Amino acid sequence: MRRWIAAAVPAALAMAITTRAADEGSPFRYCPIVDGGREEFAAFSIGIAPDEAIEGVAEDFGFVEWQARVSLGYYRTSSGDIDLSLGGRMWTPTDGTGFGLPSSFGEGYLRARWDLRTTQGLTLRAEVFPGYYGGSSEMEWDNFNVPFAMSGIQSFGREVAVQGGFRVHPGYAFDPIVGVRWAPLRDVVIDAAYPETRAFWRLHPAVALLAGYQINRMWRFSLDDDDPGGDLMMHDHRLYAGANVTVGGLMTFTARFGSLLHRTIDYTHGPLPEGDIDDGYFFSFGIIGEF
Repeated sequence: MRRWIAAAVPAALAMAITTRAADEGSPFRYCPIVDGGREEFAAFSIGIAPDEAIEGVAEDFGFVEWQARVSLGYYRTSSGDIDLSLGGRMWTPTDGTGFGLPSSFGEGYLRARWDLRTTQGLTLRAEVFPGYYGGSSEMEWDNFNVPFAMSGIQSFGREVAVQGGFRVHPGYAFDPIVGVRWAPLRDVVIDAAYPETRAFWRLHPAVALLAGYQINRMWRFSLDDDDPGGDLMMHDHRLYAGANVTVGGLMTFTARFGSLLHRTIDYTHGPLPEGDIDDGYFFSFGIIGEF
């Protein structure tokens, strides 16, 4: 794994340094997935989930969740598009370190995406996410990993595209990527997909509504080498609705509210059983844009 990290990180940084955007327009067919809704320059959000009981033990689990992302550049080449960004997500349990939890855990990574495009509307997408995935009191080599994803995307005009592929977190997890995007109107986008199904409707240039269902089963965090629990695993499903409000054309404020379902906490080692957490709810607020 250390060799993967040593090779992947310099390669991703080299792409950022040596690749530049082409001046000419795109020669490729428009694709609702590849071209529709490119990410903003930066984003930050904070979410809260109140404490809910862990079944079978006298413990509760709630969290404060922080997310952030910033773009490092978008580059158009003769072979397609390269998109680089830094991202991170951190959880702080609100009930302290009960059930063997660390005081905080999370992930911070570089995302490097390459879309190899063809004039027939087919895109081969490759992504790597080298970074830190842990909950250790000190950084250790075991906290670093290089998840990656591969998928194919086929456009069927400006309204419909399909995607199929997989994501791998080396050492423990494999997750499929499958879905259809339908954009019947300029301001309406519907994704029937796994791991996230979503509907987006822009009511006004400054106001958008959205709703979705998200399945999160790829979270795993390495703990201290002397921690008896080994690695921490957390899964949940999120049914949510929200709104985006754009101010001044540069910044967008976001709000989300929804239910947390099918929640579990587990460890790869140690005496603690898998913890089934009662269904609960969450809410979050954020800001995205050029700030």
